Amino acid sequence: MIERIQLPGRPASALYSPLVRWNDLLFVTGQVARDAAGKFVGVGDFARQADQVFDNVAAVLAVAGASLAHILKMTVYVTDARYREHFAFRMTA
Repeated sequence: MIERIQLPGRPASALYSPLVRWNDLLFVTGQVARDAAGKFVGVGDFARQADQVFDNVAAVLAVAGASLAHILKMTVYVTDARYREHFAFRMTA
């Protein structure tokens, strides 16, 4: 059965679920650099934006009792190859 999970303290949506559980699998939807209050973080600062996105992913996973260490696959879209190195230390096995 598919379970759509909303984050506590954030506005719920009938059209969007930040986290979906199907059996033992968790699917996290795309995250952006917005804080819990909905404010955009790190305007012009790629590293700060990336950190905020990882913080958001970690917060979503925590709701389901998981962490970044449980991620099997993550797709990241980066438009400038200079920024790839920022992800190496965050996603080590």
